[in-house]
Amino acid sequence: MISVVLAYHEEGQSFLMECINQLYDTIHISPFEIIIVDDCSSTPLAPIENVIIIRNTQRSGVGFSFDQGVMNSKYENIILMAPDIRFTDNGWAELLLKEIDEHPDSLVCTTCVGDNHKWCGATILIFHDHISNPRKLPHFRGLFEAQWLPYEDGESREVPCILGACYAVKKSWYNYIDGFWGHYLWSNLESYISIKSYLFGGSCRVVPKAETRHIFKKKGTNLHKIPQEAMVYNKLLIARLLFDDSDRYINFLGTDPNVQKAKRLFNSRIEDIARKRLEYQDKMVSNIDDYASKFSLNLRK
Repeated sequence: MISVVLAYHEEGQSFLMECINQLYDTIHISPFEIIIVDDCSSTPLAPIENVIIIRNTQRSGVGFSFDQGVMNSKYENIILMAPDIRFTDNGWAELLLKEIDEHPDSLVCTTCVGDNHKWCGATILIFHDHISNPRKLPHFRGLFEAQWLPYEDGESREVPCILGACYAVKKSWYNYIDGFWGHYLWSNLESYISIKSYLFGGSCRVVPKAETRHIFKKKGTNLHKIPQEAMVYNKLLIARLLFDDSDRYINFLGTDPNVQKAKRLFNSRIEDIARKRLEYQDKMVSNIDDYASKFSLNLRK
């Protein structure tokens, strides 16, 4: 039994139907349901037979859409995905279901196949700048960026971060780690929920033999039109909710106009974020130092 939750925004009905048809062709587990959450696209989706469509009343983002889909799902086994995933009949769904049955406190991703590469999950660049990537400009500042890990065959294994836009999780674990609470629009989705999973006592895993294809958007194409301050906001959220020394990370971002806009949005929600921080402290059984040590992540202390 599987609930497939698909977050949709402006990709187009025909593009979406390619994905749905391949889901029906390659999932050999019964029953399963498909829930599409339309994040207030300009043109509402037409009804799709045997598919539940939920439409957000305003643009709220991928994380919120996933939360809505999971909340309305019937089954304990959840697959989260985007419309740009394509499938072959390789048993990917059965492999993911087996993995979350064996590791019910984990987030699990498939191997992601692109045009010329395959990747197995990701690591996280806690600090992302000219030091971590010399191709970045000296003034560039980023935090909590997922970075692909190269493909390695073999059995399933832990990774620092899920990545690839096709994930499996038990509904009970998703709810325990509070899904994507507070996330705004897009960016840092995977690093946010992956860090939470580890700090709350779980893990992230990849199943190399479960392969799905990702149709990457062409350079310069941006269906989602995400403002830079939204991306910065999510970094502020992760730092404040999950890190004890959050000011060190927030100060790293500097004071450019996008950071200032993000801080104004962040401060407008500060009371809710502070309450959630207290709630999360009761659930955290690990800390960022342990997580960083486990995967040799650079905290730059």
